[in-house]
Amino acid sequence: MELKKRDTLHMLTEGIPIYKNAIMPRYEKDERLKIQREVHVPPESLFMAIGYDGAVTDQAPVAGNRHYRKYYMDELENNREIFKHSPFYKTPVMRGQERGLKAGLFDKLLGIGKTEQGSLSSLKEVGWFKGHVSVYNEAERETQAGQKASKLASIVKLLQDVHTKKYGEPLRIDPRNLFLQSADSKNKFKRRLIDMEVHSEELMRLLVEAGQEQQLLKQLQTP
Repeated sequence: MELKKRDTLHMLTEGIPIYKNAIMPRYEKDERLKIQREVHVPPESLFMAIGYDGAVTDQAPVAGNRHYRKYYMDELENNREIFKHSPFYKTPVMRGQERGLKAGLFDKLLGIGKTEQGSLSSLKEVGWFKGHVSVYNEAERETQAGQKASKLASIVKLLQDVHTKKYGEPLRIDPRNLFLQSADSKNKFKRRLIDMEVHSEELMRLLVEAGQEQQLLKQLQTP
C-alpha cells in the first residue's frame, strides 16, 4: 500500500495522468544514440504493460499496440482509496423452503433444520446479490456537480491565498490531492492549517472525500 502511494505521488510529479485506466507510452529522442527512448514509464505497482511497441523512429514516433493498463488485485468496492464505503447493496441469496416441509428420518442428510420458531427449514445460503441503483434528475445532478466543483475550487483558492499571504509562497500540496498523501504528509498539512488558523476536521474530511470522488469520476469516464 505504501509503495502504491509513493508511486502515485511520483506519477503526479512526473505529470503522468494517474486517473486514466490506460496510458500510452511517451518517447523522447536520445541525441547521443540517435534513437527514441521511452520516458515517464508508469510504475509496475499500479500499471501493467500490455503489447509491444515495435520500432519507434523519428518518422513514426508512435507505439504500435503497446500501452499500460491500470489493475487492481481485489474488487474495486474493497479498495478504500477508491470507495470509502462500498457503493453496493449486498444481500445473501437463499435456496430451499420454510413452509410445507414434513419431518422425516433423513432430515439431517437432506440439510433440513429448524427455525427459531421451531418450524422445519431447508434454506441454505448459496451466494450473494450485489447491486447499485441511482435515481436522479440528470439536469439537477449536473447542476449540483457544477456547484460542488465551484465551491471546492473556491475553498482551495482561499487556502492558497491565506497561505501565500502568511508565508509568502503557495501551498506545495494541492489540497484536492490530499487523499493521496501519506499519513505523515496529512499531519504536516493539518499542522500547517492550524498555523494558518483555518483548520477544522470537517475541512480535512471534505478535501479528502472530494479528491477521492473526483478521481473516481475520472477513472469511470476515461477508457
